[in-house]
Amino acid sequence: MPKRAIFDKKNVLVAGGAGFIGSHLCDELVKNNKVICVDNFITGDERNIDHLLKNSSFVFIKADINEPLELESLPELQKFKIQFQGVQEIYNLACPTSPVNFKENKIAALLANSAGVKNLLDLAVKYKATFIQFSSSVVYGPRREEKRNIAEDDFGIVNPVGERSSYDEGKRFAESLVVNYRDVYGLDVKIARIFRTYGPRMKLGDKQMIPDFIVNALENKDLIIYGDKDFHTSLCY
Repeated sequence: MPKRAIFDKKNVLVAGGAGFIGSHLCDELVKNNKVICVDNFITGDERNIDHLLKNSSFVFIKADINEPLELESLPELQKFKIQFQGVQEIYNLACPTSPVNFKENKIAALLANSAGVKNLLDLAVKYKATFIQFSSSVVYGPRREEKRNIAEDDFGIVNPVGERSSYDEGKRFAESLVVNYRDVYGLDVKIARIFRTYGPRMKLGDKQMIPDFIVNALENKDLIIYGDKDFHTSLCY
């Protein structure tokens, strides 16, 4: 399959495209590309992409990335001519992250970061697509007392059997899988480690810091910071 688009627009796939960050990415990509949004709505929300459903350059596929995706067999994607053009870019944001439902989604997080990432990487190999993995600051592990700031090339220490190990170790394994597919298959890959993110479409009542601030402020309650007086963090809008 060709790596470069031979039609007027690239075909790009966004896994987890109905989520908070993924839906904003779809908004931008659809301006100049044909976007295939894949989501199973474990933590995504159809309302995040409702405004895109009538766009002829946008197609939504409800699917679980833990199962192989046969794009060329899907009738709704015939207009994108994938059998001829292929897919040029794959963005992976698919992973349940909600703290509220974290316990019930532990296995889902592990599978999304292992089997799910592998299935998407196999698609990238098939179509010689550029692969962009959205990772997390959790790969660095807890901040060490002797090192206040984190450098990109720092190696983290994560508890493999801790309460949040399914997400933390899952993200680390996903990164390893991505770079090893690069080394073995010659893929063009990128990894973006996203820190604490906030903005429109973020779920209130999700037990994350910024939404909790907003809810508590609206209800005239105290704003609670979990940590000591020296607590600091990185925020990304």
